[in-house]
Amino acid sequence: MSSRNGARAWMVLILLSIIWGSSFILMKEGLKGFDPLELALIRMSVAALCFLPFALRHLRDLRTSEIGLLFVVGLTGNALPAFLYAKSETVLPSAVVGVLTSMVPIFALILAWLFFRQRFPLANVIGIVIGIVGAAILAMAGSPEADRSTNLAYAGLVLVATLSYGTNVNLVKGFFAKRSPVLVTSVALTTVGIPSLLYLLAGTSFVSTLRTNPAAPAALGYIAILGAFGTAISVLLFNQLLQAGTIIFATSVTYTIPIVAVLWGIVLHERITAIHALGFAIILAGVWLANRRRAAATAEAREPLQSVDAAI
Repeated sequence: MSSRNGARAWMVLILLSIIWGSSFILMKEGLKGFDPLELALIRMSVAALCFLPFALRHLRDLRTSEIGLLFVVGLTGNALPAFLYAKSETVLPSAVVGVLTSMVPIFALILAWLFFRQRFPLANVIGIVIGIVGAAILAMAGSPEADRSTNLAYAGLVLVATLSYGTNVNLVKGFFAKRSPVLVTSVALTTVGIPSLLYLLAGTSFVSTLRTNPAAPAALGYIAILGAFGTAISVLLFNQLLQAGTIIFATSVTYTIPIVAVLWGIVLHERITAIHALGFAIILAGVWLANRRRAAATAEAREPLQSVDAAI
């Protein structure tokens, strides 16, 4: 990689980290005007509208069965996690939610082992165990304002979301490895996003809330930014990293997203305790160990990385 491409890759990585790491704060702001379901529906609707031209271009290249499977990809990689994250943010600090998201690659590895017969070095297995221990510590710490059972329940929502992301990664790797990531992401988002838009308008109090709640217009703006940048633009940036041939380099975004989320939490005066810091450190150490790859395995990392862009 040339020095110019290297500098460009670093810029893209930093921008991705800021966008994805800021998603949790944008959700927190969006919840000031809308409930978690409405937030998730708005986010999916905005992302789908951003991707609609790409989806229309690629639909003719897909079989009906593939479109159905891409709906499942969109459900596991976007719609379900969007709601679960929004619900968890009603209790947990954004920094905690951001670091728990680091469990995504660990669940991806577990599912790859269970259902796709992949085998991993001992260091990966140790990393998985360490990551789970860190997640348990962080879940019990949770929000200082809530009791332990509440913290565990809402941390559980985040872990279900990360499990859903892990499922999404393996679905894309197993069934769409040779398809363009733009095709996969655009069709997956559109198939879940257009129904989300219809339900938002016809099945929720979105319109009346927008008219009567003074906080709703600003909250809508935050959610629109979340959908457009946190889901749509970030896909293009991540694909740019892949096209530059920096596949291994791109994995480092797994570690920088939680850092940005924690920094946002500090800026907004969220209470971060010593137990939180311990949980953060243990999870990141586990994720690092769980994602260690031999040089010969580099090429195999391309498919799951191409699907991660749809997951955050």
